[in-house]
Amino acid sequence: MTLSEWLRSAQGRGWSAGQVTPEAISLHCSSPTCSTHISRSLRSLGRPPKPCRKKHPTVLEDGRHDPYAKLVAKLRRRRVELGLGQEDVNAAVGFADGYISKLEAMHRFPHASTLVLWCQTLGIELIEAPAPLPQATISAIEGRRSRPYARHQARFKANSECKEDGVERPA
Repeated sequence: MTLSEWLRSAQGRGWSAGQVTPEAISLHCSSPTCSTHISRSLRSLGRPPKPCRKKHPTVLEDGRHDPYAKLVAKLRRRRVELGLGQEDVNAAVGFADGYISKLEAMHRFPHASTLVLWCQTLGIELIEAPAPLPQATISAIEGRRSRPYARHQARFKANSECKEDGVERPA
């Protein structure tokens, strides 16, 4: 099995390649809520690793949707306060029959423009406000600091630092 075939198999089992040195390759679990890392010698890769054994919470279990769930509950309460049925809101916004039911049950997640229409229809204004960064974003920021953009990537990144031939240069 070639290294690329081995890596594809590992990726199919939920692993992402990290650092590769002449001696080893490090892999990390692809789940954004997991910090599991493993390392394999390039001289004897063996079989691709089995999937990570840790429990990975779903997006609804890990708390990332709590603010959205609260907003949906507020929209549902507001609809009831106004004496409107789900079919009334569907008609007022122009949604397909049953769409509000799916949104309120969190079986569907709307696009931002749909969410704004839904809120406006019920007289609720969405307001932007700073919030604490989730751990996944903090990890991404820390990872980016340790892997500066290459020169060919930096032209698309505003104010990014480049690293080419081991020398950091402003973009």
